[in-house]
Amino acid sequence: MDALKNLKILLIDDDESIRVSMNYFLKRKTAFFKAVENSEQGLEAIQKVGPIDVIIADYHLPGMDGLSFLEAARKRYPDVLTIVITADCNHAIALKAAHLGIHKLMQKPFTAKEMILALGSFCVTD
Repeated sequence: MDALKNLKILLIDDDESIRVSMNYFLKRKTAFFKAVENSEQGLEAIQKVGPIDVIIADYHLPGMDGLSFLEAARKRYPDVLTIVITADCNHAIALKAAHLGIHKLMQKPFTAKEMILALGSFCVTD
């Protein structure tokens, strides 16, 4: 999908299989893709890389949960687009995500096609 080619994406997930599979599907389709396993590495990546277009964070992360991570990241980059992925999507998580202005909440497991469609919805074409 050509619409993704200009996106800079950061993924934070402690599940290695998700990091590897997302890297496989998105590395060649985007301008930049980096996958890290915890919130500390995510904050470090944001500082090194600079503005990111989309941050995808697992809800359950070691140290800081994904929603708290995204809230902290948005203080630095208020326009960043945000996706939370979680295996246990429930009403409380959905409400908190909506309250924080999270752009998308995705249930695990998801397919590469579902993620690409979600990311594509952020892209504007002329």
